[in-house]
Formats: sequence, C-alpha cells, structure tokens
Amino acid sequence: MANKLVTAVKKSRADAWGAFKSAISIKGYKYYEMPEAVAYRYPAPGSCALDETDHPNLYKNDWKTPFRTSEYNIRPIEQTLRDDDPK
Repeated sequence: MANKLVTAVKKSRADAWGAFKSAISIKGYKYYEMPEAVAYRYPAPGSCALDETDHPNLYKNDWKTPFRTSEYNIRPIEQTLRDDDPK
C-alpha cells in the first residue's frame, strides 16, 4: 500500500515538473536537430597537430614563470631588504 502511494507521488511530481518545464520553455528552442552521422564534435580533441601555429600557449618560453614575477601580474609586490640582511 505504502509502496503504491510513494510511486504515485513520485509520478505526479515528475509529471508536474515536466509540465512546468514545457510551460516555461522558449518556443523554437529546439530548432536545430543534430545529424545522426555526427556523433561527436568535430574536430575531435587531439585530432589536430600540436604545432606552434595552432597552440602557441604550449610553446611559451616562460611557462614555468611564477605568477608573481610574470608579466600578467598587475600588482607586483616590491621586495624591500631589511637592515640586518647580510646581502
């Protein structure tokens, strides 16, 4: 008895949620249908060459530079030497 009641409540919740989603959906949202022949996005990841013209970020000379000393840090922290510093 309780199992049937729980099933009926879950079904009515799912039906109400589906009706709500279909009511607020934008008309014409599903205007494009994906062709069946295209199962994956093209070009597939890893299908193109990893040369410098396609991926210049992989060939940066300063790829190990910490952000604090990189050119993208717009707020550099100036280092001040203390008086008792032996340098």
